[in-house]
Amino acid sequence: MNKSIDWYFDFISPFAYFQHRYLTNEHPDIEIRYYPILLGALFVQNQHKGPAEIPVKRIMTYRHCIWYAKRHQIPFQFPDIHPYHPVSVLRLALAADVNAETVSKIFEFIWVDGKSHDQAE
Repeated sequence: MNKSIDWYFDFISPFAYFQHRYLTNEHPDIEIRYYPILLGALFVQNQHKGPAEIPVKRIMTYRHCIWYAKRHQIPFQFPDIHPYHPVSVLRLALAADVNAETVSKIFEFIWVDGKSHDQAE
């Protein structure tokens, strides 16, 4: 029996990057159906700010991400601009058929290369 999951994510989240690496590296037998979402819209809908928009929470979140990446030996670098408006990269993923290869490349561009979403080469 093949396992599959519906995975809702936004490229703006370093935690989504970590989870994607975990799912693809540790569970290659699971079929992932990708659903890009606009995380900021969920925050607005619930009248809440994202962790990077709250100064003290931003510092602790960034520290945690750096610690987590080192602990799990995950290549990681914050992009030049964060938080940013991720609509363009979400659209790119949709245009490229939202598959594992595309999602991996976009996450790596942002969270490994540390490039801003608008620095396409």
